[in-house]
Amino acid sequence: ALAALVAEEAALAEGDAAAAADSATRNAYEGFVLEARGWRADRKHGSLIDGSKLEPLLDAAEEWLYSEEGEATKGAALEAKLASLREEVDGVCGGFREARAAAKAADEAALEAARAAFDEIEGATGAPPPLECYAALTHACARAGRPDLAEEAIVRAMGDGHRPTAPLFTDLIGAHLEAGDGPDAAKAVL
Repeated sequence: ALAALVAEEAALAEGDAAAAADSATRNAYEGFVLEARGWRADRKHGSLIDGSKLEPLLDAAEEWLYSEEGEATKGAALEAKLASLREEVDGVCGGFREARAAAKAADEAALEAARAAFDEIEGATGAPPPLECYAALTHACARAGRPDLAEEAIVRAMGDGHRPTAPLFTDLIGAHLEAGDGPDAAKAVL
């Protein structure tokens, strides 16, 4: 009797794990649809997306997800449907994604260059860099979507005796927004 109960418990745990995995895949599917819908609003590269192709694709994907067929699809079949959707969307949005990736790489390279220049100035003078150096660094952090580094630079500027200015905090907010964590942007300065 005990062995039967242990086996039943194991079967229930396996079912719970499968249900949790399906729920995570469903959430990823829905999240991807919402994310892809937002790409057209991208200020820099959204114009590279053909909305007349993307929107019907996303509408159909969303309708399928909430249909009886979508609700009944589980496991590997659900994961395959998500992979297929990603592939189809990539076919429509490939230029956008490539341009965005190239811009991100350029922004990250610019951030590294700004950090190197900051360190060079600091090393050459032996004194804390002027506030303008911190401003250049926080601006590069904002473009690269690195609020952690922007905040670190502001704290460091304050530790070096500088009084932070509005542009530093604007860059901190911009870094949060670029990173996609808008709700944290307001908290950053409160």
